[in-house]
Amino acid sequence: MPRNTDTSNIGTRTEEIYIGDLTLVSGSTYSSNVRLNRLSIPTDATNVKINGVSKTVTSYTSNQITFDSALTGSLINVKLVITHDLKNEVDDPMRGHWAKITLTNSASTKHELYCINTHITDSKSHHALGEQ
Repeated sequence: MPRNTDTSNIGTRTEEIYIGDLTLVSGSTYSSNVRLNRLSIPTDATNVKINGVSKTVTSYTSNQITFDSALTGSLINVKLVITHDLKNEVDDPMRGHWAKITLTNSASTKHELYCINTHITDSKSHHALGEQ
């Protein structure tokens, strides 16, 4: 199925990233009880909100995060709320590569699955070679 190329009226998508309990280190730098370097935290987005207030993440390391200004409100169970304007994205993110595989086993005993082999071919709607 080809992706949607009509970006005139797609809307927005909201994403929440849990960054844990924060403790003030100094200025607008906070330490977290969560490993932040394993999260996809944007450092250039201006559409990030924390406790309902717009902030910009200027940098982060494994357990510290720095904002453009100090935070207000509770620093327990903090979530970054990011609103993505989907009009700026090239394709509709709801579509893409996918597979639906149904496995059945008529035996009543448990079995461990080690590997699944699949064969993949391009569909007629795939335009990687520039053909239609």
